[in-house]
Amino acid sequence: AKAGRSLHTLSRMTPNVSYSSIRRAAQGELEQEQSTVVAIASVVMPETELRSFIKSHYPTLERAVLDVRGPERGHEESSDDTRSASIVEFLKSEDHAKILILANSRTGTTDEEVARKYGENCLHHFEEIKNSGILRYADGSWFFDGSVGNVSLALARKVLCGLAKEFDVKNDSTEFASFSYLLWESLNLEGIKEIYKTNTQHAKAVYDIAQDPKYQGDILLVLGILQNILKGQEGLA
Repeated sequence: AKAGRSLHTLSRMTPNVSYSSIRRAAQGELEQEQSTVVAIASVVMPETELRSFIKSHYPTLERAVLDVRGPERGHEESSDDTRSASIVEFLKSEDHAKILILANSRTGTTDEEVARKYGENCLHHFEEIKNSGILRYADGSWFFDGSVGNVSLALARKVLCGLAKEFDVKNDSTEFASFSYLLWESLNLEGIKEIYKTNTQHAKAVYDIAQDPKYQGDILLVLGILQNILKGQEGLA
């Protein structure tokens, strides 16, 4: 297969062949049917190589070899298109997306970090991401700084924070009905400590108000504060 093309990407490019069949074929676990072999070969082989392969193994199909290449036969998918398609497929998968989030940071990520946070059974997902060629390796870590078109994961985080602010129900008939905010930034430990102190002080003040008998009533309010270090130092000194 072409460099950087993962099994998941190959599965996407051969819609009539299941991912499990492609995986078993790659591992040599069973002999594949003619239709499966030809479908995979038509994607991973240049046309001249495909013709030679078909002529050697399936000579009765030689005249129809162009038909198996699909409507865009003869045109190689650009590396940018392949890269973007791989990123999209990984972002659709929760197991892959959470690894990309770790890699999309100033320190990147490693096998050890992925195993520690998500378990060793998640390492094969990490290997699929590495094999796709969308990560950058430097100084012992893997970094994800790719994008789909003009949209990067960092930009997507900013969009998510913006959407959270829109959860504020401005047209609710009850005044002060809602308020929302979301922060997703890379900070140093001192900054995290300051936010932690502010949040705990705020939480105590809110709790005191909520428990004051003079404020008890029949309007049900849901309120919470969440602060968690996604990656980096796992505790506050």
